[in-house]
Amino acid sequence: MKSNRWAVILVCLLAAFLLAACGGKEEGEKAAAPVTKEDVKEAAEEAKEATKEAAEVAKEATEEAAEEAKEATEEAAEVSKEATEEAAEEAEEAADTAAAEADELKAAYLEEVASKLDTYEEMLNQMESKASMLTGEAKESLEKQIIALREKFEASVVKMEEFGAASGSAWEDLKPGMEESMTELGKAFE
Repeated sequence: MKSNRWAVILVCLLAAFLLAACGGKEEGEKAAAPVTKEDVKEAAEEAKEATKEAAEVAKEATEEAAEEAKEATEEAAEVSKEATEEAAEEAEEAADTAAAEADELKAAYLEEVASKLDTYEEMLNQMESKASMLTGEAKESLEKQIIALREKFEASVVKMEEFGAASGSAWEDLKPGMEESMTELGKAFE
């Protein structure tokens, strides 16, 4: 619709130009020849041809702009994909680092608990040796203490095994129970 309007405008302009050119007076001449149908047809044909050329140029420009927009979109998508992958790698590295640090803390805590349990077990073994040398009521009293201590010791060992088997951050949830068990065992040995 727009190209037809421009064609009509171009034809009118060309016709007006031809009328002015043919109808104008040159120096020394009286009047130019009148505009013929052929002149108008020729002007219309030239206008039609110019419209086709303009449409072709516009089409090529539109296709070129569309191609550039497509390339820009693809480049933006690639940049976005690369940024997302990079962020995912950084997040994974951070998670791995945090997990490694948590594992180190857990291992250090387990080592500390195991050391205390070794000390308590040695104390129990010494108490059992001492009880074997006693007789009567003293032996009976010490054996009752040893039984109570051995139960608390075994409960702490079980807690430590649960704690050691916990993965991820679950061990942090078990830590307060482990600490409570070790505190009770420590008080029992006092």
